[in-house]
Amino acid sequence: MIRSLSIIFFIALTNSSGLSPEFDIVLNITNPNREPLNIDGMSYEIYLEGNKVISGVSNTFPPIEPYSEVDVNVKAKINLLGNINFLWELTKNSQGNIDYKLIAILDIGRSYPRINIQKSEIISL
Repeated sequence: MIRSLSIIFFIALTNSSGLSPEFDIVLNITNPNREPLNIDGMSYEIYLEGNKVISGVSNTFPPIEPYSEVDVNVKAKINLLGNINFLWELTKNSQGNIDYKLIAILDIGRSYPRINIQKSEIISL
């Protein structure tokens, strides 16, 4: 039985050339339990300045062995032409800061409830 789980999210811009920048969503997952943790999948949404600019799913997670941790990368792309509201907010932003929020749902199997994760921060440009 899974008693606890620790997940830390990082978001990094990996390729900013062109109109479709790429991001890595990095999950640092710690399994402090006696049994392996198998993640069936994840859905995620990223909001910038209150506008949903990225959403997606992934099912490429390795098993996380007992008493171990692993970093898992999920690639995400954004089409800036499709996010006019975000671009408009960015032009009005005179302080050089962007609010971002990540919402993710992890599915660790039918025997366990889904894990809802939210992270909000201000990114300084």
